[in-house]
Amino acid sequence: TGPWVWSLLAGRLPAGTQLNPQTGEVSGMVRSSGESGFTLEVSDANGATARRLYVLRTGAVEPLSLRLTGVAS
Repeated sequence: TGPWVWSLLAGRLPAGTQLNPQTGEVSGMVRSSGESGFTLEVSDANGATARRLYVLRTGAVEPLSLRLTGVAS
């Protein structure tokens, strides 16, 4: 049950990006190439939570916009 709140539990988003806690969207301008591993958690109005590990491989200096859905517990 919404609204949902997203948070970064562990790891790091790619440099130059940020997480929108209301939508779960990770966006920004990637500053360098490489791999970033991070765990996101989403919680709902009833206190239920789910989390998932993501690994992103990015190229140098490119725009990034991801909307993360389907998080499984």
